Amino acid sequence: MKIIRKTEIDTNILEVGDQMEIELSGLGKFTATVHRVTDQGALIIFDDCVTERPMNEDDTKDGGFWDSDLCKWMNEELIEAFPQEIVPAMHVYENGSRLRIPTYGEMFGHDDYYCRFEHDKDTRLPLMADRKNRICMSPEDEYCWYWLQNRYRGVGSAAYFAFVTSSGNANRYNASYSYGVRPAFVIE
Repeated sequence: MKIIRKTEIDTNILEVGDQMEIELSGLGKFTATVHRVTDQGALIIFDDCVTERPMNEDDTKDGGFWDSDLCKWMNEELIEAFPQEIVPAMHVYENGSRLRIPTYGEMFGHDDYYCRFEHDKDTRLPLMADRKNRICMSPEDEYCWYWLQNRYRGVGSAAYFAFVTSSGNANRYNASYSYGVRPAFVIE
């Protein structure tokens, strides 16, 4: 009989598929999975959303994710909820951020719907090819929709960003609407 057995180990070498439990002060315990390992570090994405927030309170897509209210909140307030032993090991992006959300490319690759969104250089993460890994739950244990970084480029879409639906598909909606926040970060 073939079985898959998960065991807990203490290691400094992370591999794709490794999972860890992260307690966020005031928000609870969450599981996060390693999705990519490069020379720069390991990309870790939470398996579920930690809360719901709008991308931008004033319903704009100006500046994209990196200039959004959501990015600011994640890197000023949410970061404070992380265990302090993790934060110094996080990669710091050019704008000073340590936390982000996934991109369209990481979730879906460059499929037929991708051309409607702001382009990224990311390839689909291997674990995200399986729809069940794109589906996640809210803190209230309900299936939820969650934001992606990419702005919508279509006509009449002044304030749309990409998101993942509760069934694991791509869509887009207004930046002022509250959708799930599925944090991602790189451990160097």
